[in-house]
Amino acid sequence: MKTKQVIIVLSAAAGGLLMGYAVRHLTGRSLSESRSITLIESDKVSTKAAVGQKFDDSPLANKLEHDLSISSGVTRWLCWWQAIEHAELADMPRLARLANGDNTAIRLVAERWIELDPRNLFDTLIAAQSNHNGLPVEGLANALLSEWPRRDAKAAVAALSGTEAFGLRPSWRQRVAGVLCQSDVELGIRCLGEWHIENYSPNMKGVSKWAAADPQHAAEFVSKYPVGYATLEIMEAIAAEWAKTDAPSALAFAATERNEYGSQLAKTALNQWAERSLKGAAEWLAGTDKRTQNALSPAFATAWGKQDAPAALAWCQANLTGGALAESMGAVLGVAAEKDPKDAAELVNAMPPSRARTEAATAVAAKWFPDTFSNKPIPNEAINWLAKLDDESLNRVLKDRQWSWAENDPKSLAAFISTDHRDGISPDIANQVARKLAKKDPADAIKWVETLPGSSALSAGAAAFTEWQHSQSESAFNWLHQLAAQDPRREKFFQGALQDIIWSPDPVARLADLSEADRLLAQKLLPQISIATDQRQKVLDALKSE
Repeated sequence: MKTKQVIIVLSAAAGGLLMGYAVRHLTGRSLSESRSITLIESDKVSTKAAVGQKFDDSPLANKLEHDLSISSGVTRWLCWWQAIEHAELADMPRLARLANGDNTAIRLVAERWIELDPRNLFDTLIAAQSNHNGLPVEGLANALLSEWPRRDAKAAVAALSGTEAFGLRPSWRQRVAGVLCQSDVELGIRCLGEWHIENYSPNMKGVSKWAAADPQHAAEFVSKYPVGYATLEIMEAIAAEWAKTDAPSALAFAATERNEYGSQLAKTALNQWAERSLKGAAEWLAGTDKRTQNALSPAFATAWGKQDAPAALAWCQANLTGGALAESMGAVLGVAAEKDPKDAAELVNAMPPSRARTEAATAVAAKWFPDTFSNKPIPNEAINWLAKLDDESLNRVLKDRQWSWAENDPKSLAAFISTDHRDGISPDIANQVARKLAKKDPADAIKWVETLPGSSALSAGAAAFTEWQHSQSESAFNWLHQLAAQDPRREKFFQGALQDIIWSPDPVARLADLSEADRLLAQKLLPQISIATDQRQKVLDALKSE
């Protein structure tokens, strides 16, 4: 018995207090008793076969099943241990079914099966995909996919790549590739590419060790098997190792790779270099062509911004233009805001209105404002800072943050919009706030909408009314009917509600509940609503029915 199996058994036994009894129990059996048990089990096999039940003829498993039925505690595990020691390939399916439901026993069976013939276990699992037939497929597969690639990587890869593996679970290949990226990195990377495993990142410990030995070879090898996210993560690990010894060479190689993987390699290498030697990285970047500078400046500026944000901003303004300047300054302010959002906000205030300022303001807000559903209010300092931004920067920040702000603290967002009616605030933001307020208090939402200027008030009011009639349809329409006929809100609000009704799960029933006057108004407004021709006819029929 292997040491690993001994450990499994002893840990599952939960102690050895019953060991002496168990040994006496097993050795005390007479030879005739053992033979009689075997005969009894053989009779069971014949009986089950006679009634047409599927049954594996394994005398060893039959005996184990009987021993387990009269044993408990440590004795049961000694029974398992003895059976596994003598098990042959033909016994394994029956033993696996006997182990089903007991993870430790399943592991014992899997270990023995893998020792005897891992390919046989694999084929058995493939055949059991449509019908488990009592086999603990998940437990057996977990053991096989962890152990087989370490024992015989080529055989495991060949099995998972073959046509007979059609229909196997995609996660199985992912598991094997992940194991190989620890024990045989190049084979693991090749499998990631050939098996098209994209949205997965293996453990980078093995990759980093492999890359440290020869980073250029590692980068060249990975470039042959591009596969998406996994390749990006691996390139990042290679770059981190390469930059420790020869960052310029890493960057020179990256320049030959005109794709996202080369870009990832370059950004990571430059970032790592700048964190250790800012002067060396800056001198190298200054000596490159403009295209390279523009591509790598955000990564360099990020590393510099961690050390000295004002100096990094000054360098960006002196050396960059256009999109590279905006992206780099946004990156600098983003890392600065992680340390102190208030200081970062002041740096934004000092910048003139520009695309760069907009990017920087967006980066600061992303760090300063609470995440969606955090239920945290927006800091007053952040709200006051927003009021100082130019229209373009303000609108961009609100566009990015409106969902989290409206979810966490809709009243403060409502108050901000009401006191700052600049054109830079998108009507969509006011609509979002109106809906959020209407969910909790429709009357409060309608009252707030009245503080907005003309067109914004109508649009936000329609959004609030639509939300209101979701939960309190009768109250909402009663309020609407009380408005004067010439009130512009009457048709605008009703049109929003009508559109919502049309796209609801059961529009015919909801339209039938409308009053006669509302049906006539709906027929008038229907041409202004974009819907399919057949759906439009159904709506008209529902509006005209008695």
